[in-house]
Parts: sequence; C-alpha cells; structure tokens
Amino acid sequence: MSENNENQQTQERRPHFVKTIGKTTYLVTCHFSETSKETLQDKLKRMILRDIQSGNY
Repeated sequence: MSENNENQQTQERRPHFVKTIGKTTYLVTCHFSETSKETLQDKLKRMILRDIQSGNY
C-alpha cells in the first residue's frame, strides 16, 4: 500500500466534523496523542482553571 493511501485511511478514521460559516465550509479533524500521560478530563480541568485565574471567561 502506498504512503499516500495509508495517510488517507488514517485521516478517515480521525474524528471530524463539517462546519459551514457563510459561503465557506470547514472540515475540522481531531488528533489525539497516543503517548500523552494527561487524560482529557485532566486537560480540560487545567484549561478551565487557567482561564479562571487569568479572568479569560
């Protein structure tokens, strides 16, 4: 299998959604690190606390 074909299959398995704003359509994909030691819950908590501390809410 070619590298381009493997890359395309990998991209198709990633979570994604389509958003249209005006006349522009965006395809948004997500990527998650497989080596991360921080859970999604930990990351969200850290981001929320940082926003609260900086008054950015």
